[in-house]
Amino acid sequence: MESGEVSRTEEVAAEAERNLEVAANKVRMASEQLQAAQEAAASAAMRAQTAHLQLSAHDQLMFTARRQVDDLSAKMDSVQAELAAAQQEFTLANSTQHLQQQGNIGQPQPPNFTDEKQQPLDFLHSPGYHGKRLAPYPYALPVAQGR
Repeated sequence: MESGEVSRTEEVAAEAERNLEVAANKVRMASEQLQAAQEAAASAAMRAQTAHLQLSAHDQLMFTARRQVDDLSAKMDSVQAELAAAQQEFTLANSTQHLQQQGNIGQPQPPNFTDEKQQPLDFLHSPGYHGKRLAPYPYALPVAQGR
């Protein structure tokens, strides 16, 4: 019996050794997978850190750009207000320019007649005329026909 027990013990020991070897292989594979996962996690963390730094840099650029846009908008509002004032001043200057050239600001100007038939009478420009009135021009009303 002893030899049967020895052979059985040897078989149990051999099976235990095989199980130990299988378990050691599984532990080795799990260890390699763990190491690969840790390397992948470290790589992902580095990419995330790089992306975070880039995002911070872009955020700073956006903040600077927004500030510049706000500054330019304020300047544009100021320039538009100055432009509107200048346009009003230009319009006013143009509307009074012909009066300024004649030196008679605030005084009525005689009409500018282009047709010879409508030229004002010479006596209107004579020095002694001021204060005299013309006699009313007689005119006839048209007669309404066919009522």
